[in-house]
Amino acid sequence: MGNLRRFYYNNKTKIWRIILITAIILGIIYGINYQLKFERENAVKQPIINEPIESTTNNDVNDDILKSEESAINGNNISGNKLNNDVELLKNFFELCNNKEYEKAYELVSNECKENLYGNYDVFKKAYCDNIFNTVKTYSIENWSGSTYKVRFFEDILATGQTSENMTVQDYITIVEDDSGEDKLNINNYISRTKLDKTNTQNDITINVFNKDTYMDYEIYNIQVINNTSKNICLDSGEEVSTIYIQDDKGIKCEAASSELIFSTLIIEPGETKEYSIKYTNSYVTDRNISNMVFEKLILDYNEYIKDTQIYTDIIKFNIEL
Repeated sequence: MGNLRRFYYNNKTKIWRIILITAIILGIIYGINYQLKFERENAVKQPIINEPIESTTNNDVNDDILKSEESAINGNNISGNKLNNDVELLKNFFELCNNKEYEKAYELVSNECKENLYGNYDVFKKAYCDNIFNTVKTYSIENWSGSTYKVRFFEDILATGQTSENMTVQDYITIVEDDSGEDKLNINNYISRTKLDKTNTQNDITINVFNKDTYMDYEIYNIQVINNTSKNICLDSGEEVSTIYIQDDKGIKCEAASSELIFSTLIIEPGETKEYSIKYTNSYVTDRNISNMVFEKLILDYNEYIKDTQIYTDIIKFNIEL
């Protein structure tokens, strides 16, 4: 104990200097950590606000939800009045969904979209609203092409109390004029229905192409096949996955989604008429012109074909110009 006391008295100046320096360093570290913690907590409390886009057109659109007035496809700008009307319609739809007024939101969906995706209100509520608007969402709108807008939905931090964007949903929504003359919405990546009314007859077989429904990632062609022969025919041999396709004017083929074709349904009896909705893996491209629908291996006598597929040759290439 005496040695320790002597050591302290002999070195007390150095000891207190070290204690003082250590206290200052610890105080600085504590102060830095406290400031960082304060900044993090304060940042979490701030709402997410998109930076407004500088307008390149003479219109009154200045909402911070509008991410781009310029088309992401061709760089064109939408006219001021149309842009205002489109954005207001989209905002109205989203706010109705956020407020759980789903029935009113359903009224803004086009008839063709309802026919293809949401045949009744209950389907719309369960498949669309309950998935996206299970919590309040903020959103951004981008001019994609023409009347199609790219929309992104984000968690609303102020409404949910969550501290991260743990859900981001993307949709492509197209504004169309309904039969009533009102602007309506095609939602959930559904672009539009195009009337075609194209037909061709070969070997007493007629194929009518009524229309096509275009989505962002694929197209569905609605057709009718009439077998006026005296034999069972089959639209495809089923040996390959690339023999039912559509083709554009540059010769690029888009095959039918074979996984969704049930081979047995492709057999058509004499005098029978069948209707099909055939899905093609054709992503939406605004300037693509589909020129032909092709059934490359249509079998004219299916009963003879199944007897010996190796020697059967009565197969035709059936083409419909679109």
